[in-house]
Amino acid sequence: MKLEQRVVIDKEELRRLVFKAKKLSKLTWKEFSKKLGICGSTLRESYLYDNRTIPYSVFLKLCKWCGYSPDLSFKLIKEIREANWSKKYAGSIGGKKREKRFKNRIKTPRKTQKLAELAGIIMGDGSVYPPNYTLQISFNREADIFYCEYVFSLIKNLFGIIPKKYDRPKEGVILLRVNSKELYNFLVQQKIIDKDGKKGIPAWIFKNDKFVSSFIRGLVDTDGSMFFSSKWCVLSFSSSRKVLRELFKKILKDYNIPVCVSGNKVNLTSFWKIKKYLKFIGTSNLKNVIKFLEYLKTKRKILTSELKELSKKYRGISLPYFFKEGL
Repeated sequence: MKLEQRVVIDKEELRRLVFKAKKLSKLTWKEFSKKLGICGSTLRESYLYDNRTIPYSVFLKLCKWCGYSPDLSFKLIKEIREANWSKKYAGSIGGKKREKRFKNRIKTPRKTQKLAELAGIIMGDGSVYPPNYTLQISFNREADIFYCEYVFSLIKNLFGIIPKKYDRPKEGVILLRVNSKELYNFLVQQKIIDKDGKKGIPAWIFKNDKFVSSFIRGLVDTDGSMFFSSKWCVLSFSSSRKVLRELFKKILKDYNIPVCVSGNKVNLTSFWKIKKYLKFIGTSNLKNVIKFLEYLKTKRKILTSELKELSKKYRGISLPYFFKEGL
């Protein structure tokens, strides 16, 4: 039998999660257990009354029935244990072994454009969970697989640690995850997050124009999109946070790039505007580079299904990419 990761959540939260999922599923307990892929006694005795770990796949099914978003689901997790945790950590005393897991010593980077870009990436698609000192960044597993590689290398080069990569085909995502108390404390110290894990824009970003541009690049590479076709050329940045939309508008205004605003979206709606954006801000997302350069050459829309094959043509390109006239 294939082992899988185990999830630790609060006992009462687990009971609430199980009862809510059961109610919404409208199944009998026997049917409900079968759908979860576990026996009824395990559900009743272990998940409802004991404080045991549960398989990650079972946790995801329960959250899906309850209609929880991936972000909300992960906030319930106190700890994620590897598939072989019981052997690896058997005989540990108190919380010493657990504490050791999160030490993961890092090298401390200076304030640079790379760190500013990572701050933007975290603000965009990053999640931070204080209970287990976890930094997690999610990517679309079809369109952003190459961007995932870029961010992987960015974290490795900045901090000297190797993120763990988790492929979630059913959810359509790839996750990069780092469990490190030192990294968590560094992010707090740099005001990229606060002590409760809430994301923010550090004041030092605004002391250097290149830092601001790098932060915007990371933010848009995660929370933005580019679309090119024979009729439309659009770069769209979407955020529910007004402060981020206003910052994006201000930076583009500084570069004399007009924008269109629609609800929570700030759009660049002409090819020349996107060229100008890429000239000054750039992109580290290979997907955007491919779409842009192929449109520049052929004036055609690139489908997600074409990206993998086209990537062979562009894998040697230097990232971040900046547009230069005549090249």
